[in-house]
Amino acid sequence: MIEATLASAGVRPGDLGLIAVTVGPGSFTGVRIGLATARGLALALGVPLAGLTTIETLLAAATAADRRLMQTQQRRLLAALDTHRGDYYIGFDDAPAPRVADASLIAAQTNRALLVIGDGAPTLCATLERSGIDAQPAEGPATPDAGVLAGLALQRGIDHWRTTNGSDGMPGPLYLRPADVTLPRGQR
Repeated sequence: MIEATLASAGVRPGDLGLIAVTVGPGSFTGVRIGLATARGLALALGVPLAGLTTIETLLAAATAADRRLMQTQQRRLLAALDTHRGDYYIGFDDAPAPRVADASLIAAQTNRALLVIGDGAPTLCATLERSGIDAQPAEGPATPDAGVLAGLALQRGIDHWRTTNGSDGMPGPLYLRPADVTLPRGQR
């Protein structure tokens, strides 16, 4: 897929100057696979690796229409990824550090109408509406957009990421909870 994508863009691997990847939060396996692939490519090509959270990438992907709605209706932007455990990985536009919260905690932490972006938007908005919170899904994407991710990485600059990789190492996974692992029945 990577080869096909580069070919369709008319780009050779040697033309790349930076690789960007989301570090989480997200599914344990998805985060590991994405990071392993990006790290391997960055090492093989000798280019820096930019690691950004899925939350900041989603927040940056809000459309122009979403931004107008935020201004005209005084809505606070919330990125929400469904953990499929009855809660969400979230971050607000004014507090983007990712964390885990259920709908009742989100409702308690906001006193403004919400515009929700991410795959958790439909279920979270419905739950919040039942709790009396004005929440509506954003037009922006349900999952992180590669173009937005690349733009965020480039805003900080290639030299920033080269320096960061040199001082802190390549980006690692951001897990907000331990992996959900169960042993086969009969084993402890």
